[in-house]
Order: sequence, then C-alpha cells, then structure tokens
Amino acid sequence: MTATKLQSPQSQHQPVDGFYLREWRRAKKVTLEALADRLGMHVTSVGNYETGKREPGAATIIRLAQALEISPGDFFRHPNVPSLDGLVAGLPETDRAVIAETVQALATSYRTRIRQND
Repeated sequence: MTATKLQSPQSQHQPVDGFYLREWRRAKKVTLEALADRLGMHVTSVGNYETGKREPGAATIIRLAQALEISPGDFFRHPNVPSLDGLVAGLPETDRAVIAETVQALATSYRTRIRQND
C-alpha cells in the first residue's frame, strides 16, 4: 500500500473562516466572471463571498458547489488536501469502517486536548 502524501495548501489568499471558494474556483480553472455567469449573479457578489465581505448561506453554498461540480463540504478543505472519501474509495466496507472509527477516535482525542489547553 502506498502512502498518499498530503500537500500543504499553498495560496497567497487566506481562506475566509476556512472557506476555500477562491482556491476551488481556481483549481477548477473557472474565472470569477464565468462563475458569476453560471450562477446568474453579479461578479461583485461572488467576489464578496471570496473575500469574506459577504457570507454565503447554505443555499448559496450548494449553488456554488454545483457550479464548480464539487460537494458543498469540499469548500471547507483546500483543493490540494484529499477528502477522506477520496482516500478510502475502492476499499472494502469493513476496512472503511475501521478507518472511520480510527478517524473518529483521533478527532475526539484532538478535541479533548484542545479543550484541556483552553
């Protein structure tokens, strides 16, 4: 089994509260104007979502994701970081269940440590 190397996000733009709209748009090679056109929105509105001047609601996040052909949840990870689903795709269900349990335990442990440091 080959290990997948996680690439660190390299971007001059910092995501707004962990929302990687600009990075996904660029990864999909879509201009701001083309994305706005696909959504029937003004380019300034989409630009405001990218810069954090406006916060998209759930319905807008879904529309943005559809326009870029990604999952809405993908906006909350950098395009260079693989999704857990992508990493386990093709594995038997039993292996996927073990991996999911392991990730859940790691996340719980991490949250506990964070709370202890607060």
